[in-house]
Amino acid sequence: ERNVMIVPVYIGYDHIMEVSTYMKELSGQKKEKESAWQVLGIVKKLRNFGQVFVNFGEPINLKQYFDKHQPEWREQALTDQQFSSQVNDLANNVMQGINHATAVNALPLCGAILLATQAHQIGKQRLLTLIKLHQTLLADIAQHSDITYPTQSAELIYEHALAMNKFSEENYVISCDHKQSTHLTYYRNTIVHVFALP
Repeated sequence: ERNVMIVPVYIGYDHIMEVSTYMKELSGQKKEKESAWQVLGIVKKLRNFGQVFVNFGEPINLKQYFDKHQPEWREQALTDQQFSSQVNDLANNVMQGINHATAVNALPLCGAILLATQAHQIGKQRLLTLIKLHQTLLADIAQHSDITYPTQSAELIYEHALAMNKFSEENYVISCDHKQSTHLTYYRNTIVHVFALP
């Protein structure tokens, strides 16, 4: 009889320490075991990691969910197939709830723009213009979801992303090398679903 509420939670970061490790693992290298000394050594690396963003999606009331999708669940036990089907459907709803609560922040936004350019370089003024265009699109998307995004000036968004040292600026040209583009791909992928349909 006890009801359960499942709350989709999106957690996003300006900078993630383990991106290099993730990239190695994705390329087929084995995960390295961590020692106590490594964990203690992390304290030295804790610098310039920016902010953490936590957004909460629309809660899912489990009783209401089953009443709607499997009305006879109270009277008769679900078969294994019915139960599995409902759990999979519920999991999809939770993931969609997390996606609808995405926190778009400066680095993934600038990274997505930069990675979409030829040779991964763009003039600063063009980048600022594209940040503003993305903000306009995000404002429209946010009206129909729990998505949050940076609303400060494009210049401040850019400066914040640049401070994460994942791309560089020289003579008003923003670019990234191969290693930086690999890392930026990770950050871009945390928000790409927001722009997929628009």
